[in-house]
Amino acid sequence: MHSPTDSAANNIRKQLEQKYMLYLERLCGVPSITSHAVILAELNMHRLKHFWWQQTIAFWNALASAAPWSTVDCSAPSTMVV
Repeated sequence: MHSPTDSAANNIRKQLEQKYMLYLERLCGVPSITSHAVILAELNMHRLKHFWWQQTIAFWNALASAAPWSTVDCSAPSTMVV
């Protein structure tokens, strides 16, 4: 069951994804009817959802591999593989 905060978070993610794609459209100078898949393929990039999952999994792996009662340093930027 989804909570109201899940819905709010999804709306924010959708808005961010739309702004991200609008930025890439403008960067490429293509019309807004151009498929997002084409733009991403041309730039050799992924949707933001891909990066969010990548970061979530990296965080989970850091937690899973940490010793009990230790702290996990999540302040260092991780490398995003495109």
